[in-house]
Amino acid sequence: MVKVRIGGETHRLQELLARFPAGSVIFREGDLGREMFIIQKGHVRISLSVGDHEQEVAVLEKGDFFGEMALLEQSPARSATAVAVGPAPAAQAGHCRPDDDEALGAPA
Repeated sequence: MVKVRIGGETHRLQELLARFPAGSVIFREGDLGREMFIIQKGHVRISLSVGDHEQEVAVLEKGDFFGEMALLEQSPARSATAVAVGPAPAAQAGHCRPDDDEALGAPA
């Protein structure tokens, strides 16, 4: 069992996982973002709006992370759309929020 310490509390990693069935939109370009994701299983397609269609810019896999731009930039708006895809029935992503200082490596 893997345990993670966030905000002074210990959590089982399983408690922090969000599951996204294949084809589900995790977030859309322009949405407000307050968390980032680390893929534990499956694939996630990242795309940008170009005119009236979506342009795929990356397909991420286990170990990749996404959504961090909304945390690092001055604007919390999502810069791309993320959709769960791939051969796995679900993309599982661990997520952390800006108030989870310890999870983001901030000093305690």
